[in-house]
Amino acid sequence: MFNWEIRKAKCNNDYSINVEFLDGLKGVVIVKETRLINVFEPLKDLQLFLSGFVKYGAITWNVGDYELDLAPDTMYKAIKNNNGVYVLQ
Repeated sequence: MFNWEIRKAKCNNDYSINVEFLDGLKGVVIVKETRLINVFEPLKDLQLFLSGFVKYGAITWNVGDYELDLAPDTMYKAIKNNNGVYVLQ
């Protein structure tokens, strides 16, 4: 178990995600539209984006025949070092 594993996550209509890590650190991930390309393009569908859930400590989405997730260790470091905010752009 690592501190950077996500305990809770809530995906929001504005393409932000409220997260809480195992050690209690909380923050917000802001997903910019410029990031929603290539493998992340399916997340342009707001309903799909909102369906994100925590699996094995990472925010995960079921996208057809595969799962897509965001790296929680990178997210943790950015939130810890940037006043609780991580901007994915």
